[in-house]
This record gives sequence, structure tokens and C-alpha cells, in this order.
Amino acid sequence: MGAWQMVVGVCGVFHDDAIYVITAKALAQGEGYRLIDLPNAPLQTKYPILYPALLSIIWKIWPAFPENLLAMQWLSLLAGAATVALAYLYLVRFDYTSRGVALIASLLCATSTFFLYFCTLTLSEMPYALISVLALWAIERQTRFPRVKPGVEIALGLLLALPFLTRAIGLVLVPAGIISLYLAGRRIRWVSLGAALIVLPWISWMLGGSQWSSNQIDTYYTNYGSWWSSFGLVNLSRLFFINLFYTPVSMVTISIKLFGKITEHLILFTITYSIVSIVVILALFKQMMHNRILAYYLMGYLLIISVWPWPPSRFLVPILPFLLVFLFEEIRKTVRKYLPICIKSLLIPLILILIAVNLGSIYQLGKLNRTMFYPYPAFVKEYASWTSYSSLFRWINSNTQADDIIASGLDTMVYLYTGRRAFRPFSMNPILLFYAQDSPPMTTDGLIDILMDYQPQYLIQTPMPIFSEEKPFSEIINETFIKYPGLFKSVYVGKDKRFLIFKIQADLLISRN
Repeated sequence: MGAWQMVVGVCGVFHDDAIYVITAKALAQGEGYRLIDLPNAPLQTKYPILYPALLSIIWKIWPAFPENLLAMQWLSLLAGAATVALAYLYLVRFDYTSRGVALIASLLCATSTFFLYFCTLTLSEMPYALISVLALWAIERQTRFPRVKPGVEIALGLLLALPFLTRAIGLVLVPAGIISLYLAGRRIRWVSLGAALIVLPWISWMLGGSQWSSNQIDTYYTNYGSWWSSFGLVNLSRLFFINLFYTPVSMVTISIKLFGKITEHLILFTITYSIVSIVVILALFKQMMHNRILAYYLMGYLLIISVWPWPPSRFLVPILPFLLVFLFEEIRKTVRKYLPICIKSLLIPLILILIAVNLGSIYQLGKLNRTMFYPYPAFVKEYASWTSYSSLFRWINSNTQADDIIASGLDTMVYLYTGRRAFRPFSMNPILLFYAQDSPPMTTDGLIDILMDYQPQYLIQTPMPIFSEEKPFSEIINETFIKYPGLFKSVYVGKDKRFLIFKIQADLLISRN
């Protein structure tokens, strides 16, 4: 199913997917852990190094791009498949649920177009999910069948910290594991030492190399802290309640396609949210009362994404099998206890219908992706074909200098396919973009200031499927045309008229400032 939905050879559609490949390229070529696509090639201190290091091995063995994306994308897909399989075995082996409930959760994950989307791109979600399951399994074994040799316990601590070296949010697994071991009466000093051997060096790297400046472009690419620096308590509380509201519904809609339509109605949306949130939270608390590491981990994870300044859907993907099990296990207990046999008999056909709808969506989306040769996680209003991007890249390769700098919303994609250094010419303010939409997330003056700082030779405007930034970015480009006539000179218009390249008149840019 993942292979059907996958589009091989296309990277940069999610922005982050190309960042991982770019840093892997830098490592493979001996340039260090750097963002070599940016004009100043800063150290990469934002995304942990483990996943790019794995990709760098592929790049070293197979340095031909984009052909080597085949191996990189299959690494993600295999990690996703292994995650679903091991999550099933883990949940059954350590008595979190029955085989039937674990199977239902696994099938819904495996047939979710959104889950498969992250299995088919060069993103860290699936490797992170796989390593997390392995770490959870190891802690469960230690609480039940402890090995007391210090070397074994240090190795356990190292494994416990590896998710953090894959995604920063994985840090929550370290205290969850140590608390679970401590409450089970196991010693924790050697496990803590092993975890510290990974956690402390990476935190030192993040703090020591992060770019903190008044230029939000630098801080966006190199650290997380800038997102919260301008929030204030009012926006932070708003962020918490909005994410708290959308998290349980997102969990259902990304795994069960049928609910995507149902929750468009306010009343059904509210009912779904209330039921799912109450059931899952109560289930987690029950497991915490029994000192279960999975419950500690999930509760800490959910608390973090509730104040994470981005919509929660993406961050639910690595823990989706577990959340679905807690939801369906509570539903199973309720049905068995309170509902008559005639209704119970309808549950299996209902589950089969849900899976069938998911499979139908996979088939239709796979057809679309193969037609457009562009990976979409869902059906959208307007589509863009990869041939339009390829034509634009060919023009850049033929008509620009190797040392030219390009401003583009899909900057990482531009670098991978043209070799030209590129950056996003707008400040990423997720509060204004997603949560507090009473103010524009981008301004014309902000664009001019950024262009002055980076001095690019070209500005690119293209469709940015699934990105909320596409519309405001297009609007400020149009406003700049009106406010500063002559600043942008059109040099390329694609067959799809949404693909545009502008030559920036440097002398006019300086005079405008």
C-alpha cells in the first residue's frame, strides 16, 4: 500500500524531507552537520542527527541524486511497516490489549493515507516510531525480568535516549522510562548514565550552535526556541486549548477516512472530540496507575504537542498505533459490558467498512499521485504536476549562475534539484499563521527586509501544496509589485501560470530600503 502511494524521486514537498536529505549530503561529503543549502551554511542544531546520519550512509554508497531517493524512501517505508508490526507485538506481549484490538489499530494505521504519506517521504517520523517501540519494549522487559549488569543497564539507557537523537520530542521517553523503572523497584543509576551519554552531548550541540538573532530566518532553520519567544502567556494559553481540542479529533480523522466527512458538522465534531478525548485520557490514567511506561510516555508526549506551535496531526503519526489501541480497548470493554449481543455483532462489519473506505482512499490517492507525479497526503482543491517543477528547475540550471541565491517558499527543493543556495523569504510565525489569524502572518516590509539581508538574485513563486504559507506568500509578492514597481522583473512563466521566476533588481532593492 505504501509502495502504491509512494512517488519515487521527488523530495522537498514537505520542506523538512529535503532538509534531512541535504544534511545527509553534507555529512556524506565531509562538510559536517550543516545546512549547506542556506547562504551562510549554518550548523544544523535544530533536527537531531541520527536520521540524517542513516541517510548519509545511503548517499555515500549511492551519491547519484535523485536516483538515490529510492533507497531513502524505502528506508522510511520499511521503518513504517516494522513499526506497525512491532507495535502490534508489543501491545499484545505486554498485555495492553487483546490481539483483536491490536489488529484493528494496526490495520487502520496501515490503511491510513496520512500515515502512509510519512512512510513514503524522507522524514524522521517512521525511524523515530520504530526506535521508540524498541526502547519501550526494552524498558518493559527490564521492569519484569531485570538484568543487573551495569553494562546491560547502560546499553538500556543508550537505547532509551536514541529516540531523542531522532526527534527532539523523544526526550520525553527518557524520564518516562526512568520513572517506570524506579517505581518498579529497579535501580536507575546506570540506565540514567547511559541516557545522559546521548542526551547531554546533543543538548550541548543544540545550545552551543543555535543561531539567535533578530533575523527570524536564521532562527527558524537552527532552533525551536524562536517560535515561543514572541508568544506571550495569552497566545501560549490559546495555543494549548486549541491543540488540546484538535488533537483527539485529528487522531480519528487521520486514521479513519470516513470520519473526515462526519466531523465537518459542528455537532458531530463536538461529540467526536468529547468522546475520544475522555476515553483516551481516562485510559492513559488507568495505565499510569499501574506504572506502565507506555502511558507515561504518551501522556508526556501529548502534553508537549499541546503547546507545540503547529497543528498536532503530524506529531500524532509516530504514536498513532498506541493511541488507537487505548481508544478501541476502552470501546471494547464498554461494548462487552453494556451493549446487547445484536449490536456487538455489527462491530466486525463496521470495522471492515472503515478499513474498506481507507483502502479505497489509498487507491484513489495513489492514482492521483502517479498521474501528477507528486506526493499528496490528501485530496486538495488545486493540484500541481511535477513536470511544472522540473521545467522550472531546468530553466534555473540553464540561466543562472552556480553562486546565485534564490528566494523561494520551497527553498530546500530548489537546492536539491538545482544546487543553488536558497532560503524562505518570510518569517515563520506559526501563531499568526495557524492560531491568531487577526494579523497577517507576512508583510511586504518584512519581505523587503529579508531580501535586503540575504541579497538573492531571484525570487520564485510556485504552488505549495498542503502549505498554509502559500496564500499569504503570494499576496505579499503581489503587494510588493504594487508598492515597489520595477523591483521584480519576470523572467520565467511556466505552462502552469502559477510557476514564476523574478529577477530581483538589486539597485532598486537598495534604493527602496
